[in-house]
Amino acid sequence: MTRKALETCVEYVEEISNADEKGITILMNALIESGLVMQILDYSRPASGAEHHLSHYWEIYLLKTNQKQLLHGAKVGVATTMIVELYKKNWKKLLRSERIKNTVYGNGIEQYGEYIFSVIEKLPFPDELKKLLEKVGGPTTVEELGIPQEIVIESLNEAYHLRDRCTGLLLLNQIKETPIWL
Repeated sequence: MTRKALETCVEYVEEISNADEKGITILMNALIESGLVMQILDYSRPASGAEHHLSHYWEIYLLKTNQKQLLHGAKVGVATTMIVELYKKNWKKLLRSERIKNTVYGNGIEQYGEYIFSVIEKLPFPDELKKLLEKVGGPTTVEELGIPQEIVIESLNEAYHLRDRCTGLLLLNQIKETPIWL
């Protein structure tokens, strides 16, 4: 259901960007469907992963520094482009990592890693995602959001702690030899 809702939004990005009745209806129905999936499953995983961890980390930074909050979707959109890039660049390294085999996630990666990698390969590239964001008038970079580079780097290396959830960001942090940066 979540994938269908997402695919519908992509298919009708033109209507959504026009903010006409049809586009807003499509977008609202997709958001409701996503919410229903979370309600049925009793957790937010289908619609909230590492991209939300980054967004929440940036939210905390803005609160701590008494700055104006940004739209949740704007932060998540930019974070999604970053996470997709990070996953596409690093998933093979994760699959081959001896270090990950010695963690609690090792069995899962051994069992499901190739499948997860096949899903990551099918994800649109960050530039394609940025075009969709631009189309609907959203920011595409952390610079547009006004998030300082040091906070972005910090978030890539610390945001996975915000929730007890296994994401690619958590796994990449388990095997990193140097701080993560794009």
